[in-house]
Amino acid sequence: MSWLANTAPGYLPFTYLESLFAVLKQSPRVRFRTFADLVFDLEQPLATPKALKTAYKAEYKAWKKEVAAKEEPVIDIILMHDCDSGPKQTVHLCEYQVANGVVSTTSLFTRTMVEGVPRPYPIDYDRLLVTQAQGNCFAYHCNAYQTAGFDPSKVEAHFNADMAALRERGFSINHFSPHGGPACPDGRRNNSFFYPAFAPKALIWTHNRYEPIGNHYSDGGLAPRLARGDITVDLQYRLMKAMALNTRFFILLHPQYYFSETPDRAKEIFAASPWVKAFWQWHEKGQPERYWEPLREHLANVGHHSLWYKTRHKLWQGYNFIKALKPLKS
Repeated sequence: MSWLANTAPGYLPFTYLESLFAVLKQSPRVRFRTFADLVFDLEQPLATPKALKTAYKAEYKAWKKEVAAKEEPVIDIILMHDCDSGPKQTVHLCEYQVANGVVSTTSLFTRTMVEGVPRPYPIDYDRLLVTQAQGNCFAYHCNAYQTAGFDPSKVEAHFNADMAALRERGFSINHFSPHGGPACPDGRRNNSFFYPAFAPKALIWTHNRYEPIGNHYSDGGLAPRLARGDITVDLQYRLMKAMALNTRFFILLHPQYYFSETPDRAKEIFAASPWVKAFWQWHEKGQPERYWEPLREHLANVGHHSLWYKTRHKLWQGYNFIKALKPLKS
């Protein structure tokens, strides 16, 4: 898989994801879902952040009703990917997933900035379309503010052009996520605009400012978080902390992080993030699934969340709701 290795060495090999998916699949409780499985009224436009929040609440209510009616409790896993700097890695991951009974939602660029100039994004859209027919969901990874040269008057036109380009290729695009990207001189970024207001029908914001209700994990900013020993980037830790029956977990993974062939770069952060060292040790023994043994045991004995956990989680959701209501610059 050397042709998939990034020019800059990463921190984890692809077996990290392979073994994670295998362990999750072994649990009869786990369902892999995509954003296409979430019940939103896609005919109603979302002109304001309040309307989007109302849509999130209605979808969550419908999800809770659906799982409550099931004979057996479930744990829903919604895998998400931002293509970013890993077009080849993104295609490989999407193809691997559908070939192994896993589905995901992947956000795609149509163009990216190369030396300050917008260029077509070099990804194999045709191969991704095949995985859409096999159950994967695709969204637009919005970098319209960047490609518009940080000109607010051009953002809507660039956004709509990118959406149209993806749909013309055959993608069913009803969701999007803003790309992080650099800030312009006045501090605005790609997520500083309320893009759903540009769409004639509902356009669901998946993450990076607004997100559906549930538990959320992101490996964004992986390198500095590993270097400072941020335990919240340890996915096994996060899953075991939050996973319970009749819950769901949105997991955002950037594919380019998971194609390292050697632990050379990772050794720099072994002391700060020893779980990375632990995974590499199992990988080098040819037994990567053994790393996930605590998660496997947790899944075998998982129960419902306690009242204390639910109360604390509601308080945290309330804090994030208030934070997200800060006025958007336009």
